Amino acid sequence: MKTLIVCYSFSGNTKKAASRLADQIGADFVQLRTVGSSVRIFSLIGGMIRACFRRAQEVMPLEEDVASYQRIVVAGPVWAGRSAPALQGFIQQYALEGKITCGLLTCDNDGRGAMSFLRKELEAAQSRCANVIAIRAEPAMLRALHSGKVQFSSQKDGKLSLQAAKEGAEDALLRDMCMQEGQEE
Repeated sequence: MKTLIVCYSFSGNTKKAASRLADQIGADFVQLRTVGSSVRIFSLIGGMIRACFRRAQEVMPLEEDVASYQRIVVAGPVWAGRSAPALQGFIQQYALEGKITCGLLTCDNDGRGAMSFLRKELEAAQSRCANVIAIRAEPAMLRALHSGKVQFSSQKDGKLSLQAAKEGAEDALLRDMCMQEGQEE
């Protein structure tokens, strides 16, 4: 399935996870750029305010032809309990109708509310949201992804998942730092 990973990353943590996902499932990768302030602190503050009020952030046009992909994975951080406004901007600016979509969120704590919010945004765009997962953007999780101890996988139905490379090896890490829809708290 031809897949495009569309990533917004402010600190670089989401970019690390999303680029690893692209490598592991053989997807193309593009990083979103927002329209607006080029001063980082103003960009962050404006993004947080937008997230609180559920406002989208306009994104720069992509060179990639989004229409040529069967599956789109939107990846970004959780801000104020919601997916970053740049993801909403992408979803609103590009035609996702009929596409399989997935979400990958990075967060500090619990990303479940943001997962639900992102799913609703993707479904409102008339896409078929296969699933949304969230990972804690902590050094241990990022190291496990980078080293290959924890790996992304892609199912035939379009869903994404995280799993330990060796059975039982990283179960505690996955349980503590990965949230997948339908998973108990």
